[in-house]
Amino acid sequence: HGDKAVWKIVDREPPERITRVRVDEALPPDVDTWDEYAAVCRTFGFTPPPGIVPADA
Repeated sequence: HGDKAVWKIVDREPPERITRVRVDEALPPDVDTWDEYAAVCRTFGFTPPPGIVPADA
């Protein structure tokens, strides 16, 4: 959960060390589940490699 880790870093730093930067691009999709991962794969025209499907998928 990298997004949570980065917020811990931001929260512990003093405000003068943090700079918000505007990015004029769409944010990448949040991928937390197997279905979301498979959807991203389909977006780029491939399927996940065989043998890596999680047991609970």
